[in-house]
Amino acid sequence: MGPDLAPGIPSRIGKYEIQGLLGRGGVGDVYKGYDRDLVRTVAIKVMIAKEHASEDVIARFMREARAAASLTHSGIVQTHDLRVEGNLHYIVMEWVDGKSLAEILKERTLAPREALETALQMSLALQEAHERGIIHRDIKPSNILVDSKGRPKLADFGLAVSLEDKERLTETGDILGTAWYMSPEQAFGSTEELDPRTDLYSLGATLYEMLVGRPPFDGQHVWAVMRRIERDDAVPPSVAVPSLGTRYDALVLRA
Repeated sequence: MGPDLAPGIPSRIGKYEIQGLLGRGGVGDVYKGYDRDLVRTVAIKVMIAKEHASEDVIARFMREARAAASLTHSGIVQTHDLRVEGNLHYIVMEWVDGKSLAEILKERTLAPREALETALQMSLALQEAHERGIIHRDIKPSNILVDSKGRPKLADFGLAVSLEDKERLTETGDILGTAWYMSPEQAFGSTEELDPRTDLYSLGATLYEMLVGRPPFDGQHVWAVMRRIERDDAVPPSVAVPSLGTRYDALVLRA
């Protein structure tokens, strides 16, 4: 007998038994599922728009699956399958038994060594993506999952783009992302300038938050944050948190 599920949550998706809802995003709902054939727990991301989805939304969803599936690295959540069944589009992914970095940061402050180790592991994962010509474009704490052994894994390639696709993005003026971690060229739609440094900026902003407890730029609304990204220099970590000392300033501000 399966688990008791909240109203509106399906008991099955394809061959997978659904064990609960993990989260909701702008494009998809993510469920915890179980594959009886292979005897393993999986995460299943289902496109929420279904028959109402535009061609752009479907293309973005398919691009996420294909981008993630092309990458094999211990620091990247693995994609097992992409299924299209009628109007239902879903991605079957590795199940990470743990929490997002965003959840962890709400609970406690990371020690500098732990923050640096997390950033190092994510930089190695990004190196794998960049060497294959893929820019993630949405590096942030909620897209970094930390398993039960403390190992970080990069997730959600929903905004990922191939370096070969930049011309198309320039035409559409795509500035999707999360403002607090956006690079200036991403925040202001300069998509012709997108390259791997865009992800390194966002990783630097994430490292800043791990060390300081908040992103490098903040504001009451998105446009205020974006203007600060364009206009201001980040306060050095040692100024924001004097107990850190100055040893991390050059690394974080360079990123």
